[in-house]
Amino acid sequence: GVPKAGASTIYGSDAIAGVVNIILKSNFDGAEANVYKGQYSQGDGEREAYDFVLGTTTDRASVMLGASYVKEESVMAGDRAISAGGPPFFSGQSTTGIPGSYIRNGERYVIINGVETLFDSDIHGYNSSPDNFLLTPQERTSLFTSGSYNITDNVTFKTEALYNERKSEQLLAAMPVTNQTLSAGSMYNPYGVNLTGVNRRFNESGGRSFNQNVKNWHFYGGFEGFFEFADRSFDWDVGYRYDKTDENVLTYGLFNRSNLAAAYGPSRLVNGVPTCFTAAGAVIDGCVPVNPLGPEGSISQAAIDYTAFTAHDSSTLESKGYYANISGTIVPLPAGDLAFAAGYEYRKESGQFDPDAFIASGLSTGNGAKPTKGSYNLDEFYLELSIPVLADLPGAKLLDFSAATRYSKYSNFGNTTNNKFGFRW
Repeated sequence: GVPKAGASTIYGSDAIAGVVNIILKSNFDGAEANVYKGQYSQGDGEREAYDFVLGTTTDRASVMLGASYVKEESVMAGDRAISAGGPPFFSGQSTTGIPGSYIRNGERYVIINGVETLFDSDIHGYNSSPDNFLLTPQERTSLFTSGSYNITDNVTFKTEALYNERKSEQLLAAMPVTNQTLSAGSMYNPYGVNLTGVNRRFNESGGRSFNQNVKNWHFYGGFEGFFEFADRSFDWDVGYRYDKTDENVLTYGLFNRSNLAAAYGPSRLVNGVPTCFTAAGAVIDGCVPVNPLGPEGSISQAAIDYTAFTAHDSSTLESKGYYANISGTIVPLPAGDLAFAAGYEYRKESGQFDPDAFIASGLSTGNGAKPTKGSYNLDEFYLELSIPVLADLPGAKLLDFSAATRYSKYSNFGNTTNNKFGFRW
């Protein structure tokens, strides 16, 4: 069903605008398998998918096992006219291009074939669109199992478990290293004065690649049933749920600001080898100077290896909770039975994010981030009433009222009570 009104009192705070109820397949008996393979007419974006499900059912028990695997290859933005950028689409044109530009005498310049030339973004800029994915590659593997067992005629145990792993990648154009100062003493500075505002896209690094490995676990176990009391039937259920997500992200193509400062600093040839020096004239071990003013290929692989780093970020989300519900009818009314539902729910949410050490210390050319972690827990009680008043009367084919209330106590900020009242005529 799809309740379209706000349903916070019934489903909790997440259901502010409504909720979608999904009923899953159960009591599956047999086997089913599917295979899919295809690609776009341009010869890219290949997709393959395989899944199967097995199940068996007896008078008292049922069990189901499923697995799936999906692999989707990438489509590059440069391989489609609508996303390739450039005329007539300039959305990807960047003012940080190749060769690098710099500010001198209040103007921005580039050096073209040894000649200082005023920078023109339409000519010397860089169309970054073709370097991105239009369709990102990903690989997903999942396993699912569920089962139920009728302990007695009116008590059933149910459980389910899920594991899902996703490997995916996003691609961006090579890092634009901006607002650097090229030392007057750099072997690649032709003017002998500090050049400020030096911008250069480090295409030699091969671009920025963001690689995710995300693992999800889900478990549910619970009991449900019914009982008779005072000539009336009541339904009940209790259960426990646990969910966890672990994400590890590797990012290639970022640069260490500290090493960049050294590589843009004083340098000269020593026995034919480009060598970095401190302002005091000491050799910086391992440092390889960067030539940011030359054409593509002017930055050596050794300089890339010295200034670049691979970022390792990780995060964890964990959610667990348990609940108890009961529903039934209380007393008869002229148009039907007064029905109720009541229950208690507990939920605990916790999370942690650990960025790479270079990112946390502010040394990355990418976005900065700090480590963080936190948690909260929540206790909730709810009550719902369905009150039929009139039925099958002139002017009142149906008239009923509904009322609901939910009390929520949060560990981190306090408590709240949400009420709902409605009627149908």
